[in-house]
Amino acid sequence: MHGRWLSTAAVAVVTFVVCVLLAPAWMSFHEQYQLFQSTGTYFLHHLSLPGGVAAYVAQWLVQFFLFPAAGALVMALLLAALHAALLSLARLRDGWPLASVLAVLPVALAARVLADVNMLPALLVAADMALWGVLLCLLPVRGWGRAVLTVVCMPVLYWLCGPVVWMAIACAALLALARRRWLWLGACVLSAAVVALLAYVTLPVQYPVARVANGLFYCRLPQYDATWQWLMLGALALTPALLWHLCRRRVRPVVLCAAVVAVAGLSWPVVSTGVDPVQREVVGYDYLVRNARWDDVVERAVQVPPTRPLSTACVNLALAQRGQLSDSLFHYFQNGPQGLIPPFTRDYIESVTIGEIYYHLGMVNDAQRMAMEAQACVPDGRLSARCMQMLLHTSLLNGNERQAQRYQRWLDNTLFYKHTTKDAVKSLQKASVPPRLHDGDLFYDGNNTEQVLARIVEQIPTHRMAYEYLMAYCLLSRNLDGFMHYFPQGQAIGFDHMPLAYQEALVYVWSQQSNDFSAMPWPVAPHVVQGVMNFARLYVTDRSNAALHEPPLSQTFWSYLLLGPAPATKPTTSSTIY
Repeated sequence: MHGRWLSTAAVAVVTFVVCVLLAPAWMSFHEQYQLFQSTGTYFLHHLSLPGGVAAYVAQWLVQFFLFPAAGALVMALLLAALHAALLSLARLRDGWPLASVLAVLPVALAARVLADVNMLPALLVAADMALWGVLLCLLPVRGWGRAVLTVVCMPVLYWLCGPVVWMAIACAALLALARRRWLWLGACVLSAAVVALLAYVTLPVQYPVARVANGLFYCRLPQYDATWQWLMLGALALTPALLWHLCRRRVRPVVLCAAVVAVAGLSWPVVSTGVDPVQREVVGYDYLVRNARWDDVVERAVQVPPTRPLSTACVNLALAQRGQLSDSLFHYFQNGPQGLIPPFTRDYIESVTIGEIYYHLGMVNDAQRMAMEAQACVPDGRLSARCMQMLLHTSLLNGNERQAQRYQRWLDNTLFYKHTTKDAVKSLQKASVPPRLHDGDLFYDGNNTEQVLARIVEQIPTHRMAYEYLMAYCLLSRNLDGFMHYFPQGQAIGFDHMPLAYQEALVYVWSQQSNDFSAMPWPVAPHVVQGVMNFARLYVTDRSNAALHEPPLSQTFWSYLLLGPAPATKPTTSSTIY
């Protein structure tokens, strides 16, 4: 009998390994855009809406996504519970080895739906609760007891799980039809009518009917295509009855081996088709920036070249934090000055990243403004733990302790953010925060980035990141006059060598007035001069030469200036995450 659950254990182990290795950014994304409150008011708010209890449980579990191993364990248990429920509902005495293997496919389909970062883990929790609710209805041996329990249980499940209850009703009806339990089938039909009446009577007037029908807590977006959601729920409803039909007899070992190979070969392609490349890129970079893993950001830029301004901004921020921006700026894909500080859009993801850049530049007011904008733009209206932390930090930096205390009251009701104020005060005492701009209540216009950066350098001449961003902005804007104007201010930074990007720009500037590179007044390395001469020779004689578009010539300021940004991987046409 213990072998019956071997495949369930395998589902749990594989899920755990995949989540730890491949999905920490996915888990962090879900965790940072919610703020679970352990208060009665928070629970009552969820209890007042259909499906709110499942959402409440899911949000409590998502708290543990802050730690990759704990989050992976949660996902492993949820998917294993789904698999175990499907096997238990099939109630097979023989043929269970084949059933346990085939039941993996609907679980993989559920993982495929959840691979979209817009779909919330509440959908999986609701599906688990619904299937185990159907299993509860099977406990009475007598037909009348089972019928009564079904009529009572399904409306309760609707309020606990939301529209997923239709999957539970369909699952029970299909099992009753397969086993010719007509009384139970009639109870399923009656329970469907009761649920429909309950849904109509308690319809929340503040939500569109379509959103209530698809579930209030299953997706972060107010409006979305629920096709895959209902395909998953349909597959879960059909699986127990189908397994009961297919596996009523003992299965030959050859058939079982073929099923194992087929399921193993199909499961990963099914899951991977749910991963949007744009989501994977943006969420992956955002996760590394959140955890200040600057080395990993740079390594990721080599493995997964950025294709969007937000991703490029993360790479440039990482280079600046490593002190390599002025040396390695053109070694990575650059799509213009918006790759330093992306233009503001009313989007919760980009606003968070822009706020991180402002914070490290010392622009506290703007970092706070971006956190507020991001908080206001979260599609499902939830509070964000990450935004709340940024708001608290910036309030303390501005000396607004009363406002910081208000934010801390929210964080006091969480599991892992109760000591945010203490940690922030320790950071201030250790001077481990970036140099801060003293501008009172002023905010900056994002359309005047060069003037903003120049003002920071003027007020804090030793602010290396601000100076490097200013010079990079001039280079990426092809503003060589501005570059030459700000270049002398670099003496206050104390570079131990002339940054490579500056050398390449200086050689180009000198080449416009003289061919005698030995007379340059700046300490430019001979190999840089030789490189520009090689580039100029090929550029004049044969612009179609492949060498111009390959390293090392393509990773230079001259290539960016004359040939434009080096093409990165072409962005995939797909839905965005906002």
